[in-house]
Amino acid sequence: MITKKELEEICNKYGIDYEKLINANENVLKYGEYREICDTLDYLRDEIKIEPKNIEKCPSILYFSTNNIKDNWEFLKSKEITISNVENCLHVLNTVPKQMRETYQYVVDNYGVRYLNAITSILRVPVTRIKEIEEKFQNKFKPKNFLQAAYSRFSAEEIERIVKVCEAHNIEITGNVFKQSAEEIERIVKVCEEHKIEVTGSVFKQSAEEIEKNIEYIKGNYGEEFLKPLIISKSKKVLEETLPYLKEKGVLGIVKNSASILALKLSEIKERESFIEKIGETIVKPDGKAFNSIFGLSRKKYEERKKQYRLSGQDIGKASYGAKVEELAKLGISLEAKRRTGKEIAEASISSLADIEMTDREDNALTELVEKAKKEEKV
Repeated sequence: MITKKELEEICNKYGIDYEKLINANENVLKYGEYREICDTLDYLRDEIKIEPKNIEKCPSILYFSTNNIKDNWEFLKSKEITISNVENCLHVLNTVPKQMRETYQYVVDNYGVRYLNAITSILRVPVTRIKEIEEKFQNKFKPKNFLQAAYSRFSAEEIERIVKVCEAHNIEITGNVFKQSAEEIERIVKVCEEHKIEVTGSVFKQSAEEIEKNIEYIKGNYGEEFLKPLIISKSKKVLEETLPYLKEKGVLGIVKNSASILALKLSEIKERESFIEKIGETIVKPDGKAFNSIFGLSRKKYEERKKQYRLSGQDIGKASYGAKVEELAKLGISLEAKRRTGKEIAEASISSLADIEMTDREDNALTELVEKAKKEEKV
């Protein structure tokens, strides 16, 4: 156990936002130990360079064995998995090393590493859980659905109810539906139907209550024409910060058909806006129908884009073309036009699958479910 004052001191020392950490999972106060937390942060921050924001999303990483975290990191670093996926999904490092190795091998052997890179969270799940889902839904699920369902916080029985509700309403079974119970999905569908909103996978990111609050805010301030799935599915805080800014810039109407910009924080939007202007482009595409594609880049791709600009533009002064090409190559960026093979195209389509975003609380619920199943197995 650690006191609030001690944890605040640690957060200040390591550049972590205490409030974000506690809001994500206050159990760190109950289960955390001062020395263990410091040892873990020394390793995460100084040795493997994990960013504070990733730790803030996963406080549970701070009250597990540092040795297990190191063991799992070294194992994954030696494998084919894209390590940046692990950095954004620190829950997986909490897993018992033996279990992680078994899951890694099972997924690679039965699905392929491309699925592991697309749904990295699955490393948190024991093989028995994956097999249970496979056996129960073998004629209903696509490969990605088995892994997404296995990592959800619901029992196989509840997942079966979720599937029945989706089939009854002709809803595509995607990762987001496994974030809500069958009962909550029914409520969400009812809210969307009442307001004539198309039911797509994105609406299941929020609860029915949260969606209703968003609808009320949007209708009261911007009108019913903004009641789109990709808009109502954002957090109310994001809407309250971003929509007024877009209105002020005179580009609010574009968000109706180009809502990916809402995936960014307002500070990120402003930062990218500044970059777009710097490279001589406009924040809206020439046809006036969508935002500049830079707003749609993942954070990793955006950083690569900025590096590419710095190395190919005036920022590197009089460097020769050969030097620029060499520096870009170090970043994995090639200026050579290259045709992709059929296999590469297929793998790209799979890797574009979104991993299920799980909060610490949801991850804890999954852990409890797995432990309960183990106990029942022994009886």
